[in-house]
Amino acid sequence: MKYYRIRDYCLPLHVYPFRLEKFVGYYKDHYNNFVFSSSPVDIVFYGCGNNIVNASSDLQQLSISQIYLCNMRIGEKTKITGTVQMMFASSAIIGDSTVNTGSTEFFILDFNELSVGSDCLIGKGVQFQCGDGHPIFDIPTAECINMGVSSNFDHKNKTTIGNHVWIGTRATILSKSKVGSGSVVGACSVVNKVFPNNCVIAGNPAHIIRKDIAWNRSPVYELYPPVNAIDPQYIKMTEDLQ
Repeated sequence: MKYYRIRDYCLPLHVYPFRLEKFVGYYKDHYNNFVFSSSPVDIVFYGCGNNIVNASSDLQQLSISQIYLCNMRIGEKTKITGTVQMMFASSAIIGDSTVNTGSTEFFILDFNELSVGSDCLIGKGVQFQCGDGHPIFDIPTAECINMGVSSNFDHKNKTTIGNHVWIGTRATILSKSKVGSGSVVGACSVVNKVFPNNCVIAGNPAHIIRKDIAWNRSPVYELYPPVNAIDPQYIKMTEDLQ
């Protein structure tokens, strides 16, 4: 009985990294790697078919590494620092006006997809762990129990952060989890399931602490702007998940 992971595909051999340092502009090579960035960004490509589109965001302190057929889109007026590591056939979307207050680590592994909405606030040391880095096998059947993709590789595990979500310092967001728009994730929380809009979640594993909340970016000691100054689309009662 053998324990292995079947990969039934053919790819051009291109194992050496290709680096673009503080790159701005348009790039395309004969391996079909593609970049369009309006601000400087550090990029490392392995293999073929990788692409990055940065509309008009500040990525000067972000390092992106892609290995085979990865896709990343970054919206406008976003500012992210840290590292992004993407593996085979993974994808990531980060919306407009999303910022972090310190280095963030994004790990988006084979066949996983990450979507982070617009107007999000990400605390220092937050980690997105989309996918498992190593296989786990069931001994009696030799089946890989954490592969998470179908045999024809047409399914992606999706991790979703809604719009206007505040993720506290050193929180960890795990694969297949979802946080609804307008919610708050407590510091050091481990998020591993689906949560609704406009709630506070915290803990390991995370659970709902309070529902029917709204938040804004003003410091907590400031009395203004009042709650009615928050964008009305983010002032909603928490919906029950079915």
